[in-house]
Amino acid sequence: MALKKKWRVYGSWMKSECPECGEKSLFFYDKYDSICCVGCNVWLNEKCSDPNCPYCARRPENPLSALFSEEGPRYDAKEWLRSNYLHKAGGRIRHERRRKQSAQNRAEYPKWKIVK
Repeated sequence: MALKKKWRVYGSWMKSECPECGEKSLFFYDKYDSICCVGCNVWLNEKCSDPNCPYCARRPENPLSALFSEEGPRYDAKEWLRSNYLHKAGGRIRHERRRKQSAQNRAEYPKWKIVK
């Protein structure tokens, strides 16, 4: 349901059914002035032949690509971190640094002192 809300920012849901899959998942994308089926992930309108068309020239191959390109740099940064595991490496380095510091502290200040 959250995905439907995200789509609503960029256009409007239609009440008619998709001719391909029969689901009521048709969406009118304002930016590209085109109708798509979210279930099939296809554009139902063909691109025009004009290379300078403000709608068709920039339209991605499928609607989900269009939605993710709208997400902007936040999505790209998160995807990059997820694929490269930098967040885990940073945590591992921080953990090793703390462990090393604790070992040094224990060596300098022993817990039990033997007094004779």
